[in-house]
Amino acid sequence: MKASASCAVCRILKHSAVSCVCRKHGDFAAMPAAAFCRNRNGRTYFFTLACNLFRIRVRYRPYRLGDLAVKKTTTKSGAANGQPRHIAWPTVLRLSEYLIILEELADQKAAVVSSRELAEIYGNNANQVRQDLSCLGHTGRVGQGYSVKQLELMIRQALGLTTRRRMALVGCGRLGSTLALHVPMDRYSMTLAAAFDTAPNLLGKPLGAVFIEDAANIPEVCRERGIELAVLTVPKSTAQEVSDLLVEGGVRGILNYTRVRLRVPPDVVVQNRQIVCSFLQIFHATFNDGPGVRAPA
Repeated sequence: MKASASCAVCRILKHSAVSCVCRKHGDFAAMPAAAFCRNRNGRTYFFTLACNLFRIRVRYRPYRLGDLAVKKTTTKSGAANGQPRHIAWPTVLRLSEYLIILEELADQKAAVVSSRELAEIYGNNANQVRQDLSCLGHTGRVGQGYSVKQLELMIRQALGLTTRRRMALVGCGRLGSTLALHVPMDRYSMTLAAAFDTAPNLLGKPLGAVFIEDAANIPEVCRERGIELAVLTVPKSTAQEVSDLLVEGGVRGILNYTRVRLRVPPDVVVQNRQIVCSFLQIFHATFNDGPGVRAPA
C-alpha cells in the first residue's frame, strides 16, 4: 500500500523524524520503526515505537495537525493554543515552589538547571519534575536541562503572575502586620492596596505603603480600588461577617488564617491556612509515623 495524499496522518508522518508510515495506508510491519495515531478528546497523539531488535522506548510527541513547528496546548475545554490551560492543583503547589527555587538559582547566577537538580532541591524525583513542567509546553532539551530564566518566566505565566492584582489585608495585629511587611507581594504581581481593622488605636496608622482603615468601609473601598484578593487574620468571632463584607466588595479570593470555615458563593475561592494544624501535622509525622518517614510536601 502507498501513502494517501488525502490522509492527514500520512501527510504529517511524511515529515516525521523517524522512519514510519500511516498504519492504515502503509506497510506497517516492514518499517524499522512504526507509528500509529490515536484520537482522544480532540487531541491527536503520534507514538513512535522502536523495532523489537533495538528494544528502545520512545516517548510520544504531540503535534498540531497542519503545523509541525508548534506543539499543541489546549485548555481543559479544548481551547486553542495561547489560552490559559487547566493545571491540576497539586501541580500548581509544586510549580509555585519550583518558582522560589528558580529565583534562588537566578540569584546565584545559575543559567541552566536539570530536572534532577530541581528534584534534589525540592525533595521529589526527576520524573515528577519533568511531568510537572510538561504542562508548560517546550521548556528544555533532552540532556541540556532548562534555562533558569525561561523556566521562571513560563511558570509565572502558567500561574497567572503576568497580571498585577490588588489585595486587601483585614486584621492588622501581629500576624497581619508581619504578612504585610515581610511577604514580598510586589514580587509576585500582588499590590497591597488596603488594610482594615476595627481597633480604634490602629486606625489611621501606616502599614507599609497604606494606612489602616475602618473595616466597616470594606465593600466601598474594595469596589473603588478594584481589590480582588484578601488576607483574613481576624478573630474567629468576626471571620464570617468580614468575609461577607469582602464578597460584597467584589473580592474573588480569600486567604483565610482564621479557624473558621468560611461560607462563600461558589465563584469565590478560599484557601484555609490554619497555622496550628501545621504544628499538629508535624507532631504526628515526627512522633507517630516513626523514623525515616517523610511528611508529604
